[in-house]
Amino acid sequence: MVAANDISRALTHDGAKMTVNMIMTGDVNLMNVADPGVPFAKVADEFRNTDVVFSNLECCLCETPPGHSVSNEGFFADPKAGKALTLAASSGRHRQ
Repeated sequence: MVAANDISRALTHDGAKMTVNMIMTGDVNLMNVADPGVPFAKVADEFRNTDVVFSNLECCLCETPPGHSVSNEGFFADPKAGKALTLAASSGRHRQ
């Protein structure tokens, strides 16, 4: 658990408060994603221009277990679909 005063210290630099921009999305499910460039294509620039993006990944990035029935509960996405997360987060610059 992170204490509030730890967060406050992390958001200061040389005693001055810094602004941190955050985007919070809803649930992200990458099931049946064939092209990892598609899921975040319309918001990728917004993601790249903010400090923090927080999402709830609603699927497991793993191969469907052997013998798994589609009627069983579980959201399994091809691990290759996880590339969508790195594509959305990557940028050509580093923020300080």
